[in-house]
Amino acid sequence: MTTQPSLPESRSRRCPRLGSEITFEYCLKYASEEGPCCKVCDCWWERFDVVAYLNRALGSEAVKNLQASQPPSKATRLVELIEQARTRCGILPSDSKVSHKET
Repeated sequence: MTTQPSLPESRSRRCPRLGSEITFEYCLKYASEEGPCCKVCDCWWERFDVVAYLNRALGSEAVKNLQASQPPSKATRLVELIEQARTRCGILPSDSKVSHKET
């Protein structure tokens, strides 16, 4: 029988958003520019008391904000990624369309 690692940061699971195996540490530090992934409580509650851990690590107010936050929709995220790619490539943003003369 395999035992779970004692430190939550070293535990791993399949991420429903990324589709690959990730560690709890990734969810806390690297999943979002604003802080922990907004799905961290939803994903890890079955593995250990993630809310108690986050309360100790982040404080109760930060955990409440995290639980209230919603991830952007896939469509919204795709639009954001397309805009970032356009910016990197120097392509005009979608809101500055080139006007065409009607004939």
